[in-house]
Amino acid sequence: MVKKFVLMTVLLLLSVILISCGQNPGVKKPLKVSEKLKIEVNHDVKEDMAIISKVTSEPAGLKGALDGAALDVFTKQIKAAAAKGRVKIRKYDDINIKILEASKEVARGELSFIDESYYVDKANPSKTLTLAQGKQRTYTIHLKKVDGKWKIAVVYPKK
Repeated sequence: MVKKFVLMTVLLLLSVILISCGQNPGVKKPLKVSEKLKIEVNHDVKEDMAIISKVTSEPAGLKGALDGAALDVFTKQIKAAAAKGRVKIRKYDDINIKILEASKEVARGELSFIDESYYVDKANPSKTLTLAQGKQRTYTIHLKKVDGKWKIAVVYPKK
């Protein structure tokens, strides 16, 4: 009985030590993001946002800025608006990107901006259907390096 108690105590202590020392081989620590990589990602994401701003009714242009799920979502949004006779004019001010984690090919960060977007009539683009709201937006983004350029692959609202 005493041997079992001693054995269980030793195992418990060993488990606590391993967990507290971060020796769990199944858990990977995030990589430290270099300043050079932060600058590169920031530059490319701002370019991505500029490309997205130029796309109104033809979603093919989004391929220069988006990839994966983000490309699918934006394409569906553009087509849905067009089906309703509307075109979204995207205008983003005060764009800020904070890179949280990154490797050579993928990254995760926060994207915030003031959304000054509005809708116009598809048949008569000079007719404004909604006004810009100027809302502050913050999203978590996942990025993927494609052909040497960082593209937004996933976008979801920050919780």
